[in-house]
Amino acid sequence: MRIFTSVLLCLLCCLSCRQGRQGEDHRAIALQPLNGYAPEKIVYIKHTLEQFYHRRVVVLPDKALPSSFIDYTKGKRYNANRILEWLADAWSDTTLCAVGLTDEDIFTTKRDARGQVRQPVNKGTNIQVYTK
Repeated sequence: MRIFTSVLLCLLCCLSCRQGRQGEDHRAIALQPLNGYAPEKIVYIKHTLEQFYHRRVVVLPDKALPSSFIDYTKGKRYNANRILEWLADAWSDTTLCAVGLTDEDIFTTKRDARGQVRQPVNKGTNIQVYTK
């Protein structure tokens, strides 16, 4: 489950990295390991992203996730929205996007137009499906 979540988060964040045609933008994709993410996984992800996006991929030094991002309501889980906002600080002029890599449990809260928390339509074992 954790590997699936990490890979899914990585792929969703990188979709924005395909903006523009190849050669127009020379900025790199930054990988940000969090809480001691396994180096062998980082090497694999780095190589895969370089091959797929034809971009330079840089690995940033490991960072510890702030304890203020943890929610204990349903067990120890980190707030994905806060992680993404925090990762925005890792961007520079030479960075197209920053991708956080973690094995920690994460969650996100979906809200409707009125600000009410949306409930999943279908709860799977590994994913939750939301509709618009």
